[in-house]
Amino acid sequence: MTAVKTVEVRFRDGSLHSLPVRALTQVEILGIIDELGVKNWSELMGSEVTLDKVRFMIHAAVRALTIESTQDIWDFQRIEKNFVDFDEIAKVWVASYSISDLSKPPSTPSAEKSRKVTPYR
Repeated sequence: MTAVKTVEVRFRDGSLHSLPVRALTQVEILGIIDELGVKNWSELMGSEVTLDKVRFMIHAAVRALTIESTQDIWDFQRIEKNFVDFDEIAKVWVASYSISDLSKPPSTPSAEKSRKVTPYR
């Protein structure tokens, strides 16, 4: 089952909406990066707002807001028409990322288990 989180976003008309956001998979995120032809993907995580970052977050928001089970389909025009600004779009990406497996540190075996013990003979 796909993880879903609700995020509050402000629309152009000043109204506040609670939207369900699903977690994107690593494959979907890498697909967006590839689709957009982003060369320096590390800039997507930086604090500076770049054209690639804006394009990535809009594409990610479209996918994260589209939840098949609710039949709620989002596209670029719907986001452009409704969302008040880029910060509101960024909230969707942050919510999606926060519930994805990518936001959690990789599990590592404990030092005890990873150490090979060779008995003395």
